[in-house]
Amino acid sequence: MKETINNLKDYAELAQASYFHLEFIDNRNIFELDSNNEKISDIFYPRKYKETKITLLHSISQKYNTASGFSATLFYDKEKDRFVAGFRGTECSF
Repeated sequence: MKETINNLKDYAELAQASYFHLEFIDNRNIFELDSNNEKISDIFYPRKYKETKITLLHSISQKYNTASGFSATLFYDKEKDRFVAGFRGTECSF
């Protein structure tokens, strides 16, 4: 059960990462921000990290915010030797 929960958390983070323009990241940390655009303190979260490290080695392909509001990124998990797709709906321009 704990592994399933951790996998779901990881998949949610990858879905969130498909919002980012990964070509501009260049192996930097992505800091999560609160509603005031300030970094979220680590003490408020059980896993104690509010930054996500994405490297371009893990990002295979990205389709960012199309006219229909679709974003997706294909990631490769080196540890488990598998591909993971992260999908998100974004703002739609009707």
